[in-house]
Amino acid sequence: MRTPENSALLLFDYQPALVSGTRSIEKEALINNVVALAKAAKMFELPIVLSTIGVNAGYQEKTVESFRRSYPTSSL
Repeated sequence: MRTPENSALLLFDYQPALVSGTRSIEKEALINNVVALAKAAKMFELPIVLSTIGVNAGYQEKTVESFRRSYPTSSL
């Protein structure tokens, strides 16, 4: 059985350039969906792991601003 103790929500590459490249869904809908998913995970006390690529190397930006604003106390 899945519980918050043995599960986590993994979110990868929600960065501006990568989100903009998505063509299967509108950008706003994608961001709204991931924010809603993260809020649901938080409500169930599920750990959230956010991964980005290339930020420290300088060729990608941080996670999209609207997502970061939803979690101001997190170190995203």
